[in-house]
Amino acid sequence: MLFRVIRRIGVALTATAWLAAAPVAAQTADDEQSLRQVQAEQFRDMFDDPDNVEKMFAYARTSIRLRDYEAAISTLDRILIYNPDQPRVKLELGAAYFRIGSYTIALHYFEAVRDDPAAPAEIKPRAEEFLAEIDRRTASSSFSGVVSARFVATNNANNGPDSRLIDFEGVQVRLAGPNVTSQSDVGGSFSLSMTHVADLGGSNADAWRTNFALYSARFAETPTGDADVVVLRTGPQLSLDDERYGPKIRPFAELDHVRSNSDALYSTAGIGAEYTDTLNDRATAIGDVRVGWRDYHDEGARDLDRAVIRGTGGLLYFLSDQTSLRGLLGASVETGADDRENSAEGSATASLNHFYDSGLEIAGRRWLITASARAGYREHFAFDTGPGVRRKDFTLNLGVGHIAFLKEGVALNINVDYFLRDSNSRNFDLDSLTLSAGASYYF
Repeated sequence: MLFRVIRRIGVALTATAWLAAAPVAAQTADDEQSLRQVQAEQFRDMFDDPDNVEKMFAYARTSIRLRDYEAAISTLDRILIYNPDQPRVKLELGAAYFRIGSYTIALHYFEAVRDDPAAPAEIKPRAEEFLAEIDRRTASSSFSGVVSARFVATNNANNGPDSRLIDFEGVQVRLAGPNVTSQSDVGGSFSLSMTHVADLGGSNADAWRTNFALYSARFAETPTGDADVVVLRTGPQLSLDDERYGPKIRPFAELDHVRSNSDALYSTAGIGAEYTDTLNDRATAIGDVRVGWRDYHDEGARDLDRAVIRGTGGLLYFLSDQTSLRGLLGASVETGADDRENSAEGSATASLNHFYDSGLEIAGRRWLITASARAGYREHFAFDTGPGVRRKDFTLNLGVGHIAFLKEGVALNINVDYFLRDSNSRNFDLDSLTLSAGASYYF
């Protein structure tokens, strides 16, 4: 469980930069011609029936999908002249001004929707999301984060094998003692993730970003499953051209510290860089590379000290303004004095985020459904599974989750995660199923 937590924290820190550069979803180029035809037909209908609010609103919505914001704004303004009490129109008008960078005007319309007691409950969370994003984009310095507490239940708290029988130098050996095989257990976890952004000035949104993440887990009867992880990453996010959403690079320094079973396990210091490039209104190219040195704290484990090199690259793609898909290919190499621990891995990861309106009065914003899958293949450099045979591991991570965002930054969440490692040495085979549920506070 420990190494999966570390990987998840690293992905979360990197994703912060990716999402900061994420575009607003729109139609693809293939759809543009047909949408232009629809827009022209709607304009003729609107011209023939200039007092029809529904036709004006339909024309404005199509114009927004085509990123023709000036046409949308003028049409939505005309609707409000006919009927000023239209919260849905105000929401769309605020969104159009937001997308052309007129945050002061957009703020006026979003606040009007938020404060209107007659506004439908399902659109208020959307207005709140825009208001929060305007605060983030217009602040010279911002601080945000989330703190969570969860109940955890798993069938393999210590990442142990299913059987006491192992292979040792060609001989079957039976392991003795407690907690040497997989142990089912329950416990709790605490996590804290924070981001500080300091504006460096200029129109291209250059900023200094600092990320901090902490995770701690304790189990009732399996102390070998207890873990603590701290990660700090800091560095400037710099534009490579004059565009606000153009290609960006973020060189960073990173430190992490890991404890297992209440004892210091290792610390890693490294440097790296993140890259994002908004290719169009749907797709953003993403990638990062990290190089570090891992120092094990136990005097008897000094041979485990090693260099760690990791890289990922992929695409963040918006299927709609509610749904995004992220695909990544990754590679890593770990090498040090102990050949048994030297290895190389390749991996492929896909994750899906879908926001939806719950329609409930208690909702503070749209709720979120997540799904992820990661497949990896690792080969160890040393001949450690038999004469001339290298250890080879296939790993599979699957996860689904749900976050219900309530009022005042409070959220309820639940996750189910499955992990499988299939090795050509049965000593390293394991699988685990973990359920976690709890509450979070976003600030």
